[in-house]
Amino acid sequence: MKMKIDNAKIAIEIAMNCIDGELMKSSEIQTGIPSDHLKMFKMYLKEMLTEIMNNEIPVKSKRIKKMSHIILDSWPIDSSVGDKIMLAESLYMDL
Repeated sequence: MKMKIDNAKIAIEIAMNCIDGELMKSSEIQTGIPSDHLKMFKMYLKEMLTEIMNNEIPVKSKRIKKMSHIILDSWPIDSSVGDKIMLAESLYMDL
């Protein structure tokens, strides 16, 4: 279980760093990713990391799990930041 927790924490931190990089780009037109999604997802990822760090992970039915759906529905298919966010969400859900 510790390895799963460590992997989830690392993936979440990587996803947050990638979001910061996307937010530094000049515009949504350049990236194809809405900045409001990025800001919202960073907030969700921070909350997920806090839950892990505090050992207060809610039951699966109460966890944040909507980022992947939004990414798949409305982001560019080749979004590497989207891939990292979906991996972080998946590893969090597997805890």
